Amino acid sequence: MVNHEQTYLPGQSGEQYQFLLSLLNHPIFIENADRKAEFVNPAFCALLGPDFSPDKLQGADGKTLHMLMGMQCKHQEAYTGGVENAIHSGQAETGVATELKNGRFLHRDYYPFIANAQLRAHIWVYQDVTPLHQGADSLKSERKAFMQVLSVIPADIAIFSPDHRYEFVNQSAVQDPGVRAWIIGKNDTEYCAYRGKPKELADQRAQYFQQALQRKEVVSWEEVLKDAKGNEHYYERTFYPLLSETEEVASVLMFGLNITVRKQQEQQLAMAHQHYLKTLDNLHEAVLMADGELKTYFINDAWRGSFGKTLEQARNGIIFDLIALGNYEFYRQVFSVLSGFTENVQGRIDIKDKAGRKRWYKYKISPGMREGEQKGILATLNDITEQVHMEENLLEVVKKQKELNDLKSAFVNMVSHELRTPLAVISSGAEIMQMMLQAGRPKEDMEVYTKQIINEVEKMTAFMNDLLMVSKIEAGKIDFRPERVSLEQFIKELAGERYMPWKDGRQLSIQSKGLLREIGIDKKMFRHALQNVVENAFKYSSGKAAPRLHIRYSNTYFTISVADNGIGILSTDIKELFTSFTRGKNTGNIPGTGIGLVVVKYFIEQHGGFVAVKRKAGEGAVFMIKIPYLPA
Repeated sequence: MVNHEQTYLPGQSGEQYQFLLSLLNHPIFIENADRKAEFVNPAFCALLGPDFSPDKLQGADGKTLHMLMGMQCKHQEAYTGGVENAIHSGQAETGVATELKNGRFLHRDYYPFIANAQLRAHIWVYQDVTPLHQGADSLKSERKAFMQVLSVIPADIAIFSPDHRYEFVNQSAVQDPGVRAWIIGKNDTEYCAYRGKPKELADQRAQYFQQALQRKEVVSWEEVLKDAKGNEHYYERTFYPLLSETEEVASVLMFGLNITVRKQQEQQLAMAHQHYLKTLDNLHEAVLMADGELKTYFINDAWRGSFGKTLEQARNGIIFDLIALGNYEFYRQVFSVLSGFTENVQGRIDIKDKAGRKRWYKYKISPGMREGEQKGILATLNDITEQVHMEENLLEVVKKQKELNDLKSAFVNMVSHELRTPLAVISSGAEIMQMMLQAGRPKEDMEVYTKQIINEVEKMTAFMNDLLMVSKIEAGKIDFRPERVSLEQFIKELAGERYMPWKDGRQLSIQSKGLLREIGIDKKMFRHALQNVVENAFKYSSGKAAPRLHIRYSNTYFTISVADNGIGILSTDIKELFTSFTRGKNTGNIPGTGIGLVVVKYFIEQHGGFVAVKRKAGEGAVFMIKIPYLPA
């Protein structure tokens, strides 16, 4: 309420105040206590129409002017009634919204002027707020369109205030329009009570709401609700905090999806998986599943009947606890499948049963897949002991005879080939030396021939050593004596002795990957095997880049790969490469006995590993030795 002790119109200063008020842009109308117009500025006259001016309206009836003003308003009766109510109340009013017929919006302020405890005048001030209303209408229109979009989205959507009260709920969340109208301003506790839902549901939502509010982070969870028939429905709920420009939470959006179908599919999948495992348990074949590190995560009940191992004893153990490391061929196939060289391989294996008797099994190894884990293996074992005994009795004699004949033929061919050349060189060298002695030539001139004889004798000696080694292997006279060594240091020492540099000047490249560790190997066997593979890489890549040796440590085994850029290996020769007296058809005049890789294969087998070879895309070959770590 305006309460001044002096009037502003009577007296000499009245004209000055009127002059100043006329300069204001806001429409102003002042009427005295008798409701006569004391002052009207041009801006107010413009509201009434072009025919009105301050001079014409001076002294006019105030009610009449308000009636004329009401005729400009969209809601005439509301305007005139509001004016009369304000005058009768005698209380100041501000910001009373008034909408004109031409689309403009005004805010009307009313101030009663009191002087000497008496009402002297009524002051009316108008403010054009059309731009604000137009912006508000635009926002209202955008919000309405946004809410319409949210309403038809096939998901539960709600908007909450920071105190966890509903500001908006779409049709998918609450289908009943009456309940949607009722819920605005309510919280989840009130809603759950109204709908007869458990209080724990409201408490859970409140807990997640507070997490989203306090952390200003998205929070998701799952809810299980029951319908009137008792059927369970699963929902995935998410609270999204919406931040203001000051990084405060202005509101929280809740998004809910009905995942009942997905849950039902997951349950059906789990039931199918259990049925699948139950089927495997009822098979007579022993079934084993292991991951990429050869840790078993499933074995069926047949293992207990065959090997005396229960699920609890073997589950999550290493596969070596179930099948001994000495089964070289089986683990060669396992590593081959793991490495991606082969898949769906089959073979035979002998394992002692729970009574300690040796029995034969036909195995099949395939790549295994386990959700969320790396690729492993699936192995099935079928008892074929009786079948093997019958086959052994029928084929043993024929097999032995054929092997003997083949070995004899191969041995004769190899010896005739490998011994003829060095003997010829020795013989011719000796004759030349004899002639030079008779001619009185100095011994320096004969040195080249003595070196030739020594080299050929060394080749013959190495050849005979290989033959003796094969003989010992076949007779079982070589003991496996492993000891702990640093593989890195062992290989570097060997390389330093023979391949740093090789006799043609090239040097072996060595790289390693993984956690360095000590391993258990028979140093003599492993040195002989590795030396043979590396020397072959140099021998069959003369004139090319030096061979490369790569060591890789995994959790359960280590791998040594030796790659060269040499003549490579024909695909037709790979299968026979590790059999006695067999050489590649593309070796030409490069010397070799055809028994070195036989020894390599046997020595690696003694370590429980395997050796494999593959051709490179262009030239060269890669020999890979994979050996599991010996038990501590």
